[in-house]
Amino acid sequence: MRATKQAIAVAFIHLMEEKPYNKITVNDIVSACGVNRNTFYYHFHDIPELLEVILKTGGEQLVTEYGNFGRPIDCLRPMIEYILQYKKIMLNVYRSEDRERFLVHLDKLAVHIAQLYLDEVVPGVKLLPEDRTLLTRFYKSVLVGVTLDWLEHKMDYDLLTRAEQLLALYPEAGKRALEACAERARQTEPQEP
Repeated sequence: MRATKQAIAVAFIHLMEEKPYNKITVNDIVSACGVNRNTFYYHFHDIPELLEVILKTGGEQLVTEYGNFGRPIDCLRPMIEYILQYKKIMLNVYRSEDRERFLVHLDKLAVHIAQLYLDEVVPGVKLLPEDRTLLTRFYKSVLVGVTLDWLEHKMDYDLLTRAEQLLALYPEAGKRALEACAERARQTEPQEP
C-alpha cells in the first residue's frame, strides 16, 4: 500500500480501537492522519471500501506469512492469531452492519488457506477435481464455522486449545479422507491393456 493510503488505513484501525465502526466518519479518519477529505476520496470511495481493502490486505498478508500448513491446526492458527491481534476491531466489524463484507473476506481467506493446505499436504497425490472441491469446501467450512462460533462468543475461550482437543478426538481423520480420495482417483484412471 502506498504511504498515504497506508496512513489512512492505520488511522482507521486506531479509530476502530476507540469507537464503534458505524460511528467513525471520514472527518474522523482524515483528522487522525492529517490529510484532507479529497485525499481520502482519491484513495477510497467510502469507509466500507476502506474496510474491504484492510480485510483483503490482511488476508493476503496472512497467506504470504503463514504459507506452511503441515497439520489441520496449522490452517487455523494464522487466522486466530490475526484476529487476536486485532480482537477489538474484529469484534467491532463482526457486530457492525458491514458484517457481510467481513464474512465474504473470511470465506475467501478460508478457501485460500484450505487450498494451500491441500497443495502442501498432498503434493504429487492425484485427486479427482470433485474430491478436491469437496475437501476444500469441507476445510473452508470448518475454518469459517469455528471462527464464527468463537467471534459469537466474544473470543472468550482458547480456540487453539479447543481445536487441538478436537483433532485429538479424530486422529488421522484428514489423512484417511485424503487416502480415500486418492484411491478413488486411482480407480478411475484408465487401465493399461
